[in-house]
Amino acid sequence: YRQQWVANVAKTMRLGWDGVDVDDVLAQISGWSKGVYPKLYPSDAAWERAMAGFMAYVGPQLKARGSYVLASAYKYGRADGSDTAAWWKKVGRYVSGLMREYWVQNPNNLSQIYDTNPCCWTGNWNGWLRLADAAKSVGAHFFPLMSGSSTDTRTMMYGKASFLLVWDGSGGGFIFNPTDAVDPWNQAWTTAIGTPHAPRYPVGVGWRRDFSAGTALVNPNASSAQTFNLGGSYLTPSGATVTSVTLQPVTAIVLTRASTSVSPPANTSPPTISGTAQQGQTLSASAGSWSGSPTGYGYRWLRCDSAGANCANIRRATGTSYPLVGADVRATIRVVVIASNSAGSASAASNPTAVVVKRRGK
Repeated sequence: YRQQWVANVAKTMRLGWDGVDVDDVLAQISGWSKGVYPKLYPSDAAWERAMAGFMAYVGPQLKARGSYVLASAYKYGRADGSDTAAWWKKVGRYVSGLMREYWVQNPNNLSQIYDTNPCCWTGNWNGWLRLADAAKSVGAHFFPLMSGSSTDTRTMMYGKASFLLVWDGSGGGFIFNPTDAVDPWNQAWTTAIGTPHAPRYPVGVGWRRDFSAGTALVNPNASSAQTFNLGGSYLTPSGATVTSVTLQPVTAIVLTRASTSVSPPANTSPPTISGTAQQGQTLSASAGSWSGSPTGYGYRWLRCDSAGANCANIRRATGTSYPLVGADVRATIRVVVIASNSAGSASAASNPTAVVVKRRGK
C-alpha cells in the first residue's frame, strides 16, 4: 500500500506540483470510526504505530523526488497540545512541514479563539504556541491554520500575530482558511514586517515581539485590556501613526515601523543558486544582498538555453527551491529575486547554473 501510494502521488507530482499536503495524519482512528476498529488495527495504539510507519516510509520517498511534504498531523488528548507536540516529534522528522488546523481556535465554534483563562480548555493559548518548538526540534517548518469568514479580521490578526510571536524567521507560515470561499486578503494580517530581532517578551498580560520592520502584539487575556507603549512611531493596518496601542481582551495587531526615509530596495550582490544541476536534484536560492532593508522577497525560476539566454518563467516555480525535472535537461536555470519594502520593489537575477544533465541511469 505504501509503495502504491507513493507511486500514485509521484505520478501526479510530475504534472508540475511543488509539494503535497498529507491530510489527516492522526494518531488515533477511534475519533473517525466512533470506537469501531479495523481488523488490522484493533486499538488506537496499533493505529498510531501503523501511521507512524506510513509516514516514515512515504515522507522520505517523496522528499527524495524533490517534493515538499506537508503533514496535517494531530493527536487527540490533553488540552494544552502536548500530545500533538509529542506526535509531531515522532512523525515530523520525515516531512518538510507540519500543519495544525484550528490552531488556537475551537473547531466547534470558530468565533471562540484561545486565551489564557485557566478556567477552560480553551485557555491553553500558551500550550498550543509550543507546537512551533516541536516542529523546529525535528527540523520541520510550522504551519498553523485557522478558519473563519473572509471579513473576520479579529481571528486573522490574532492568529497571524500569535504565529509571529513564535516564528523562527525562516520557513513556515500562518494560513487563514475562508469558510465563505472569498479571498481573505487583508492588510491587517498579510503585511510583512521583516525578520524577528529577539524572542517574544511579556508586557503586562500581553506579549510583544519586535521585527526588523515592525512589531507583533497579542493580548491573550480573557478579561483585561493591555496598553503597549511602543517606544517609537508605528503604522496601524489602516495607516494611522501611533506610539502606543491598547488591545482589548483576546485581540492582536501587527504594526509596521513608521519611517520618513525609506528607499526602495537595491541589489548590492546578486542572488545565487546552490545544488547539483541534475534531473531529480533540488536547487536552492539565496536572495543575495540588498540595501533598503527589504521586508519581503519573491522568487521566480527561469529555464534558459545552454548559454543562459532566452529564458522563460517555469510554471508554479515561485519558492526558494526548485526540483529539477525532465524538461530542464540540457537547459540552464536562473532565479529572479524580487525584494520589496514599503517604498517599492526591485528585482535581480542570478547567474545561470551549469547545463542540467539527466538523472543517473536514465
